[in-house]
Amino acid sequence: MALNSKDQAAELLEKIIARVDNHFFGVESAQIKSFIQYFYHAVTPEEILTWGDSVNLYHVAIFYWHWIHQYSPHQPKVQVYNPQLEPVGWQSSYTIVSILVKEQPFLVDSLQMALNRQGLRIHLGIYLTLKTYRDEQGQLVDIFPADSNKLISPESIHAESLIHIARRTPRELSV
Repeated sequence: MALNSKDQAAELLEKIIARVDNHFFGVESAQIKSFIQYFYHAVTPEEILTWGDSVNLYHVAIFYWHWIHQYSPHQPKVQVYNPQLEPVGWQSSYTIVSILVKEQPFLVDSLQMALNRQGLRIHLGIYLTLKTYRDEQGQLVDIFPADSNKLISPESIHAESLIHIARRTPRELSV
């Protein structure tokens, strides 16, 4: 009997978690596994299955794990790129906009409206609110689920958005 998309996505996530155990140890391994589950919880099982195999999904999550490590809450962190295997370890046929910014009301709606005004279609948006604890230099020390009851200051709450935008060809950009 064929598995439904929810079960197939769950199997992929199990493979991703197993890869973490092969590459990371101790506290960092536990943090990464927690981050991966939280990260992919924001994606529908059907979308997870379109992203490819567990290796690609693993590298997407590890890329973001490393990307969020250094951050100053006083300055938004933004990256726009077309992921390729060599530089980032994963690939997509879409242009990716990655944003890490201090949590604010209407953040997601504002981002979507700005992109729509530019005529850019959002293929997939992943919007996470992370509770983080950072040292004075902005280095990530710990990360908690958004519904965590851990007592941390409001300054340590950040929103991270991953937005897929349909790739435009150079010809389309010049019009």
